[in-house]
Amino acid sequence: MFLLKKFMIRAGFGVAGLWSANTSALSYGTVDAAAFEQAVAAYRDDPTYLVKNLELLRALTPEQLSQAIERLDMTHYAYLHPVVIKGKEVPELVNQPVENVSVMVVRGGRMQPIPFQIDEMDQKGWVYLPEVSPNKAAGTHGKIDSLDELVFMYRDAGYETYVPAKHGEIEGQIVKELTFQHQGKARYVYLMQSDKQRNPADYVSFDVKTGVSKNTYYQFRTDPANFLDFQDFRSNVGPRQDKRVLDAIYGELETGVITAWPKLRFNTLDNIRPELIFVKDGPVRATGLLKMRIVVANIPVFNILTQVTIYDQGIILPVSIQIPGGEVLTRLLNQPRFYLALDFNDIQGGRVNAAGSQDPDGYAVVDGQLSELERTAAISHEKNWLWMDSRLGWDVFARFDIPPGWPEQLLLLYQDDPNAVTPWEDFPGASPRIGVDARGFPVGKLDISLTVVLWFPDTVGAGGPQRFDEETRSPPRWVAQNYAAQVARAD
Repeated sequence: MFLLKKFMIRAGFGVAGLWSANTSALSYGTVDAAAFEQAVAAYRDDPTYLVKNLELLRALTPEQLSQAIERLDMTHYAYLHPVVIKGKEVPELVNQPVENVSVMVVRGGRMQPIPFQIDEMDQKGWVYLPEVSPNKAAGTHGKIDSLDELVFMYRDAGYETYVPAKHGEIEGQIVKELTFQHQGKARYVYLMQSDKQRNPADYVSFDVKTGVSKNTYYQFRTDPANFLDFQDFRSNVGPRQDKRVLDAIYGELETGVITAWPKLRFNTLDNIRPELIFVKDGPVRATGLLKMRIVVANIPVFNILTQVTIYDQGIILPVSIQIPGGEVLTRLLNQPRFYLALDFNDIQGGRVNAAGSQDPDGYAVVDGQLSELERTAAISHEKNWLWMDSRLGWDVFARFDIPPGWPEQLLLLYQDDPNAVTPWEDFPGASPRIGVDARGFPVGKLDISLTVVLWFPDTVGAGGPQRFDEETRSPPRWVAQNYAAQVARAD
């Protein structure tokens, strides 16, 4: 029977084993207390320490990783938060050649570069991909324009301001000093011009030909001809790194025409095929262009283009389906329904909850039976998050951003049934299966539009999923100032 309890952060900081400079000899759970302290100190000095020592990351227990993040003065959301700055937000960057700009911070007593990228945008607001973009660049290709985006990880920011006499001279010029404030903590980042130093660390890797993505905290493989057909998905942390944990992401549109029966079905296995046709693979995020082919009776009817963004602890997938002639079709639809589900493999003992449950700070347990919490849990346009703690060193925090106007009824799709079998999964059973179930479309417009945001934190933290959600909507804020003014104040 499911248990309903108040949310509790994973506890316990016991570590054991032996750690040496040869991290290739490490295995899970073998980092002792002294070695852990040494690793935390090294990570504080070098923001890319863990990505350079992935064997160490794999060896840390969930308790150690959680403690390390908190020892870096980070919340668990701030740790995975990507900072995205538009060119217009720092006008001094506009018209600068892309290759002339870089990002540095003070860590370990010196000024050092951190991983970053500049994504040029197109006129639709997508990342501009010169080889395949369906839209023109928003400005001059090769130069930073007002809509272009500078991206880096918040966790890489520095703990102190740059003082040349203390931290050493630099080659380039400081364009702006960014001061971040979050949860009572200040962090600092420097936007540079004409400094040749670059950090070679790469948080994200995605191969368009193989569909393989290898990231700091997780890795997966999908069918390049169908991005949502996950053939492998594994975590790089926790005690079960060798086992596939995500079976599939599945979407289906079903409806009757005039009458409820027979049903017409369009799904991401047979009729809606998001084919990956290009990827821009940067050090902080990878952006893929998906061609969603709509197929009827094995005949491609039309295509829809969209983009997917991959971070080292997140995937952002917009779903937008506008069917030609949909205005007329909506008058013929009978009981239309669209649902999107994440199907997990064998997360027994995991904890789950949804924003609209009777106890959003509580949880139910994945055990093959439905508790009262699970039966009554709900989701809505306003309360739109789902959460699962795998109890294996990682969480899934999913948010479904759905614009107003559709559907007429939005329901939580949730199953916890080891005997549930569907034709689209490799591993039988819903253990669990979570998602959204949208029913009823407004007459006169067939426009299915939503954005799925998936974060994979080590844990949502002591405040629970509701507090984590609030933080995603109020991320670290920054102000830019001229560095010369800052030096004058220091003097």
